[in-house]
Amino acid sequence: LGREKINVKATMISALINIVLNIFLIPMFKQNGAAITTVISEFFVAAYCLKKFENINEYLNIKNWLKNLIQALIGCVIVVSVVIKSIFVNTLIRIGAIIILSVFIYTLELLMLKNEIIFSVINKINNKLV
Repeated sequence: LGREKINVKATMISALINIVLNIFLIPMFKQNGAAITTVISEFFVAAYCLKKFENINEYLNIKNWLKNLIQALIGCVIVVSVVIKSIFVNTLIRIGAIIILSVFIYTLELLMLKNEIIFSVINKINNKLV
């Protein structure tokens, strides 16, 4: 899109945010602190670029993007955090179950919430099979 300067600036600021947050959060929360700082930094890059890109609506439907983000968060928080952790004790089995069950439940969630992207993927698969 010819907006590399914006992306580079966002990435540099994000790296600085990540380093500063890591200094405080890693000693307290270990690997979870590092994960949290990475999510915050990446969110900053996305938010900064969305704010700075002119005519972003030509390339991205913000309303649909936010809807998809909320659906993803619902699926991740409910399934992974609550259900899987309470069922499986063994770490390897828990990881495998999280991956398999998350994909399955998230797909069902997208279908139930009538997500446009999942229906478009299904239509493309059906067209190739026919």
